[in-house]
Amino acid sequence: MTASFAWRFIVIAAAAAILVWIVMQLSLLVIPLLLAILLTALLWPIFELMLRAHFPRWLAVVLAILGTIAIVTGLLWLVGWQIAVEWPSVRERSIEAYEDFRTFLIEGPLHISPEQISAFLDEMVALIQEQSQLLWTGALAIGSTAGQIATGALLALFILICLLADGAGIWRWTVKLFPRAARPAVHTAALNGWATVINYARTQLLVATIDAIGIGLGAFLLGVPLAIPIAVLVFLGSFIPFVGAVVTGALAVFLALVYNGPWIAFWMLVVVLGVQQLEGRSCSRSSWARPSRCTRWPSSSS
Repeated sequence: MTASFAWRFIVIAAAAAILVWIVMQLSLLVIPLLLAILLTALLWPIFELMLRAHFPRWLAVVLAILGTIAIVTGLLWLVGWQIAVEWPSVRERSIEAYEDFRTFLIEGPLHISPEQISAFLDEMVALIQEQSQLLWTGALAIGSTAGQIATGALLALFILICLLADGAGIWRWTVKLFPRAARPAVHTAALNGWATVINYARTQLLVATIDAIGIGLGAFLLGVPLAIPIAVLVFLGSFIPFVGAVVTGALAVFLALVYNGPWIAFWMLVVVLGVQQLEGRSCSRSSWARPSRCTRWPSSSS
């Protein structure tokens, strides 16, 4: 009995390893596909509502895509606008924060002399100059990565359009790749998985909205600079499981500490923790966290 379970476990582990290896080799295709599926789940409630309102399918696709682009563009414009408006003040406060930190190093318990600080800065400049070739190589790598990101974004957009335009037809074709006896089970499992993805997308959208509004408003009321960019980063970071909300919340507290001092940073921390507790309770009580009734793709003729 133990031997039979052992070889089955080995086969499953080997299959999982092969699957992970394939995903790593095809990451340029797999990541845009997963991103497009998540975006489809985010847009699905509004898209389905437009179909039920007898919008032509092509018009619903166009409105969903353009609406998403408009929202993203608007958020980026707000970020750029506030950075442009507050840049002089942020620059002055950055210089003040540097001078305060330098004074702390000199007069604080560390008792570092100005000569030591200058020597350290000179060493950093020399190190950067010595590693200029490495930095240039890294810049070229970043340029290559930027090209891959642009390619992946276009591919994700294309897949998103295809899923919204004829997701049912694509899935029917995919099911035919499986043996006939396995098709009902595969189809049922996929429907349950799709419902789970929609529930996840709805819940994360609610979480991201509450976090962004709460933390951004708290930063604004406390006088922390760049409140809108903080809110946008919190909104986007909330879609990254486990670490996204923690990192963006910590960034807000760090900015408050640097530009406003420890007392404001403490209250910023209270705001971050309070908002995260609020969204946790809201999501647990929200009907969006319940199983979704949307378990099928509307047919292309909808």
